[in-house]
Amino acid sequence: ATPAAGVEPPALVAAARRHGVLGLCAAELMRRCPAAEPAIREQLRAETLAGERGRARVAEALQALMAAGIRPLVVKGPALAALAYRDPSVRPYDDVDLLLAGPDRARALAVLEELGWRDSRNAPPLAQAHLLRTTEDLTLVHPGCDVGIDLVHPGGLLRDAAPSPDSPREAFDILGEPAQAPDKVEHFLYCAAHGAKHGYARWIWLADLDRLAATFSNADWRDVMDEASRRRLRRALALSLMLLVDDLGTPLG
Repeated sequence: ATPAAGVEPPALVAAARRHGVLGLCAAELMRRCPAAEPAIREQLRAETLAGERGRARVAEALQALMAAGIRPLVVKGPALAALAYRDPSVRPYDDVDLLLAGPDRARALAVLEELGWRDSRNAPPLAQAHLLRTTEDLTLVHPGCDVGIDLVHPGGLLRDAAPSPDSPREAFDILGEPAQAPDKVEHFLYCAAHGAKHGYARWIWLADLDRLAATFSNADWRDVMDEASRRRLRRALALSLMLLVDDLGTPLG
């Protein structure tokens, strides 16, 4: 059966865009629903332009943070676009998660504010100071792009999934600006916990895990299972693996 049968092109494009998978499935969607091709191509062009603007702002932010001696760990979003997809254009993202703890979060906020980034909640100074003392995320927006930056404390809600300071790192870049991300095993666990936390409300989160799983050796799978057991992430991992097998047919080792 054709999944697109009976679905109007605008609704089809809107659903794929909402779930972040338009770039991944555009060719197949156009093959199965030729009437949607003009709308898909138009939306892809818009996403490409928005993505370039977002990457430029994020690259500028990373450059400023590095110059200030702040080296955040980038999770999900642009890190997966570079490491799991090898093509930033097919993996859009709404925000960039930077793992930072302690004084580095306050320092990062000051650096980013100099570049025009602002707290999305427009919190007054006392409230903002309180947020910086907690493990709650601090979400920043910029008038020059649609991508936000989240200053994420590794001791927050996903603390069991957060990479340890001495865990392996993967180097990548955003428009030439160097950045660091967790390695694929750590990233898989973090993405599984994040997706489970949000009930896999977006299809792209499963696609991320599928792309990471495609690079796994048997030893990597053993590491994932061992770490999930050690960090009390077995339920989140079990849900993620079940959805991967049932919905995407992902081979698990």
